[in-house]
Amino acid sequence: MKRISLALLLFFSATVLAEESPHTAESLAKINEQVAILTARLKALELQLQIDTKQAEISKLSGSTISDETAIPILKSIEGVDGNMYANFVYSDGGKISVEKGDSLPSGWVVESIGVKSVILSKERKKIRLSLRMPQSAKTSTSPAGH
Repeated sequence: MKRISLALLLFFSATVLAEESPHTAESLAKINEQVAILTARLKALELQLQIDTKQAEISKLSGSTISDETAIPILKSIEGVDGNMYANFVYSDGGKISVEKGDSLPSGWVVESIGVKSVILSKERKKIRLSLRMPQSAKTSTSPAGH
């Protein structure tokens, strides 16, 4: 009688566990998925922190202050082919940066567009157009002779 009672108890326990196991397996799968996502996000944040730290170290070593909030760089050159345009800027302290459309400058300005002769930057509803500076010799070579 004790064996039958024990057998019935084990049978019913196994049945209850079998019924709960799909839910438990599903819950574990969801938890594992969430852990994987959170781990990936954590790694991304750690990597971004490492990048920011290295950039700060490089700026400090080079004496660059391009992270100045008010800094607007000088447009040095524009290059590219097939619509893949890049603008090269120089800051007053000698810092250099190369950007493409959509990139943000350290000072918060966003590259709206890059044309053949100018770049449009925007920040907090403000827009500015930076044009390439013509070399002095190019300016004078286009004037009529004798004037």
